[in-house]
Amino acid sequence: MRNTLDKQEPREKKKLLGFGRAEKGAAGPSQAEKESAARRIENRRRFSHERLFSLLVCPIFGSLTFALKIAMAGLPNIEPVTLMLMLTALVFGWKAFLTAGIYVLLEGLVYGFSSWWLVYLYAWPLLVLIMLPLRRFRSPVLFALVAGGYGFLFGFLFLPVNIIVYPLDTMEKITFYILQDIPFNLIHGVSNLIIGFVLLSPLRKALEIAMAKVRGKTA
Repeated sequence: MRNTLDKQEPREKKKLLGFGRAEKGAAGPSQAEKESAARRIENRRRFSHERLFSLLVCPIFGSLTFALKIAMAGLPNIEPVTLMLMLTALVFGWKAFLTAGIYVLLEGLVYGFSSWWLVYLYAWPLLVLIMLPLRRFRSPVLFALVAGGYGFLFGFLFLPVNIIVYPLDTMEKITFYILQDIPFNLIHGVSNLIIGFVLLSPLRKALEIAMAKVRGKTA
């Protein structure tokens, strides 16, 4: 009975690990097959470490983003949130939604869950979504334009909520709201453009080096 169970042991496991005797009439795994199996196991290990590192770092980045936002609170419409979310999206992909989620949650817990917080629920995850298809690019100019453009348009993302809250029930009120917001949007856009151009690429490179070390490779 024991011999029968031994014969039914999965062949794939034997082939992968290179253990056990070769089946009658068949050659055992070659050296190349053993090396290939070892590489697959090592790649899985590295992938697991990288994924765990990402899942730990992205929420920490959310808290760090909030701390930087508080530190820069005295600067009018100059913020680090755009930079940090673009950075995490470029390096960690969809896991950057964790960064955005933690940041938005901390904003609500500290400053209250007001109408502006409802805008944050979709405004910051939207930036992550925009960045995901751009991960294959490495142009500082492109990323600076994205950061600047998003900063300029950020104020307009409040319009759907503010139309209900204020309310902005006529075109005259909506037009006045948009016009009075333009100077603040310009400051936001220009500051984002400069910060994105100067800091995003170096920070991305540094974070990619850290990720390469986690994977056990040389960057």
